[in-house]
Amino acid sequence: SCGSANRPGCEPNVKASEGDALVVRAAEGRRELDLGRDVHALLGLVFDRIDLAGAAEHIQRCVATRRPCFLSTPNVNFVAAAAHERAFRDSVLRSDLSVADGFPIVRVARWLGIDWPERVAGADLFERLQTAGRSAQRPPIKLFLFGGPPGVGAQAAAQLNAQAQGFECVGHDEGGFGDIEAMSSQATIDRINASGAEFVLVALGAKKGQAWIERNRARLN
Repeated sequence: SCGSANRPGCEPNVKASEGDALVVRAAEGRRELDLGRDVHALLGLVFDRIDLAGAAEHIQRCVATRRPCFLSTPNVNFVAAAAHERAFRDSVLRSDLSVADGFPIVRVARWLGIDWPERVAGADLFERLQTAGRSAQRPPIKLFLFGGPPGVGAQAAAQLNAQAQGFECVGHDEGGFGDIEAMSSQATIDRINASGAEFVLVALGAKKGQAWIERNRARLN
């Protein structure tokens, strides 16, 4: 298997189709995976070579410009699951930003000679956005919490809003314990859209969370 999309002789197992952002191109006698970003294929998944500050800035820029951004935070568990489940793997490949949430991934990149800056954990990224503060030039990001055990979303929303920093929680929904279709009703999507949310944090577990985002990303405003 290939270690890096820029490694000589590497031929990523990705098929470009009409409408995809993925383009496989020939360059200097080798095949490269071009996502229009500084990315590398590691252990079968695509990762953005970006540090914590850069990832936070990217999300803030997307919010400010109203540009959709599907953020994935793959770690070693993602890698293991993606090796056997194509839909799950494809959800990471179709992400707009895929950060390396795991030191083993960073270590593999460095073993391959890639100058990888650091691990970007999803929790650290959320904290970075939360502590960014607010100003006239950078208002708080409107946040919707989806998923989690009963009552946790309400508690988290209250704490975030009490801190009055980088996030303003505008809604929460436990999602329930049904399948993806049951969690994707029009009423649910309408409730998220009506909240004015700019960032939806999905807490359904890796596989279910990725599948929910894939199912509903085009329906979210």
